[in-house]
Amino acid sequence: MNALCRPARLFAAMLAVAGFCCPVGRADEIGPRSSLRGKIEDTEWSNQEMKTKEGTTIPKGIIKLTFKKDYSFTFDINGATSGKGKMELKEKDAVTLHFEEDFNGRKDHEEQITIEKDLLTLVDTDGTTLKFDRAKPKGGLLGAIPVVPPAAESNLKGKIEGTKWSSQAMTTKDEVKLPPGIITLDLNKDMTFTYKAGPMTWTGKYELLKGDSMKLLSDQDLGGKRENIESMILKGDVLRLVDPDGTEVVFDKVTDKPMVKVPPKEVAPLSNLKGKIEGTEWKSKKATVKGTELPAGTLTLKFGADLSLVYTAGPVAKWTGKCELLAGDQVKLITEQDLGGRKENLEKIVIVKDVLTMTDSDGTELEFDRVVGKADPKGKPVSNLKGKIEGTKWKSLKSTVNGADIPAGAISIDFNANLTFTYRAGPMVWTGKYVLLEGDGLKLLSDQDLGGTKENYEKVVIEKDVLTMTDPNGTQLKFAKAPSDD
Repeated sequence: MNALCRPARLFAAMLAVAGFCCPVGRADEIGPRSSLRGKIEDTEWSNQEMKTKEGTTIPKGIIKLTFKKDYSFTFDINGATSGKGKMELKEKDAVTLHFEEDFNGRKDHEEQITIEKDLLTLVDTDGTTLKFDRAKPKGGLLGAIPVVPPAAESNLKGKIEGTKWSSQAMTTKDEVKLPPGIITLDLNKDMTFTYKAGPMTWTGKYELLKGDSMKLLSDQDLGGKRENIESMILKGDVLRLVDPDGTEVVFDKVTDKPMVKVPPKEVAPLSNLKGKIEGTEWKSKKATVKGTELPAGTLTLKFGADLSLVYTAGPVAKWTGKCELLAGDQVKLITEQDLGGRKENLEKIVIVKDVLTMTDSDGTELEFDRVVGKADPKGKPVSNLKGKIEGTKWKSLKSTVNGADIPAGAISIDFNANLTFTYRAGPMVWTGKYVLLEGDGLKLLSDQDLGGTKENYEKVVIEKDVLTMTDPNGTQLKFAKAPSDD
């Protein structure tokens, strides 16, 4: 995710404006047929109120666009420069904005700009339209009178300082479904912040700007830079964080309420889970959490024989710690990393045969299936793939993945006898090692990034000459066995 909203990625449908390049000489050397020549030089513009494609309202006057006589430009949000560069005039209304640094993932932006009197309209290649009003000139008799602008008033002052927030369930732009609590944001009273997305942590300072805007000055690169401006829309105990590109994360406020203590006379003397939960592993069933669908297997729970705990959410988030059995069905999960904004969480767990039901204190309920693996004579778990997958080659069957048609044979994977692999998708090739895990689990350790990471966990089932591979997010692909000398 760009800036904060990308981990679970993190941060401007409104920032479709920007970047200008190309060395500039005489005016007749720049777009001889441009309709903008003589209109755009030495002008300054301020945005009208607008809405992003995601429905976020961008207040009037927080974006300033300035064009100089030499065709350089600056793009400011709330007084902070977000981009600058040079503009190349082309035919009619067309321009190329060449940014000095990447802006929304690239330096060069093709735009259409029209100017009618005091209105500038900018249209991006994706159809996004931004309208700007011409800034009032500062000349004349009144222009000589110094004017002290009023101090910018923040809608967040006195409300946001000293608060903690935990993300709701969400789906990223790449259609990855993330469970609640995978992103946390602490905004401390001393104007420092801590931002966590799965195992990653960023720290720094924050400044309250005009309206709902906040500037984050991070100690580590966040979305490729250390200064990010976000919209923070606060309503009660819900905080909406909106990146300049319109990416949005919704947070719930974390309240440090003490655990409710049950009077001793009402406490059952023993846990209902003792002897049932130790040394077990579980994978979540398909579920919908606060409106977000989670595919089967998105979450896993491992309870060691010593009640140690490993909790994972997809391939990006992992929490470790221990489990404390309380009275009846109650357990306390004590994690080394913040989970949902805290390190201690009280849960209700019920185990009936091979199904575990876990209920949060807010009533959210998830069901898990027991992971059953085989064991060798020494009692150690073994892989269902051992002796079946080594030294085999596979080619994909015709299928549809995320709406895209995959022709037969477009993807191939070779599992060599020395536990190395070669994975091909069209002209792209990945190599690395594979590790057989318990049951149907397979770990791919690639030499190149594969899906944004070099370590991927897959579920692999082999039935006769068909191999079915399933990602943690539920995406599934089938392969047919190829001759070993193919």
